[in-house]
Amino acid sequence: MKDWRSLSSAAWDASDNQKWVAERVESGDGWTFRSVATGFFLGVDGAARPGASVIATREETAWDLSVSREPSTFRLVVLTDARLGVQPGPTGRSVILGDSREGGEWRFEQGQGPILRHVGSEC
Repeated sequence: MKDWRSLSSAAWDASDNQKWVAERVESGDGWTFRSVATGFFLGVDGAARPGASVIATREETAWDLSVSREPSTFRLVVLTDARLGVQPGPTGRSVILGDSREGGEWRFEQGQGPILRHVGSEC
């Protein structure tokens, strides 16, 4: 995230730029995820569509949590009719939106608030 906007997959190293604080949307419809490093929110570059880049932005984006295959994990799904999920790719590749049934699995971990962490070797 050298430009503070782009997100790319990387091996977990517990640095603040890999940590996201989960916050419930005031209306109760979804969650926002705020970067510990920058205070920016997890968002989408342009319209939510397959292949769209997932970015860090000053604007809040509401996300839903979809149950995953692994116990205590979930998938991040943007709140649109398309049900697109966050999909981290191989190390160094951009994080994109894709089919919500595929892609990254995530887990909350205790920190100064709920911390989001990708489950697996990437991101």
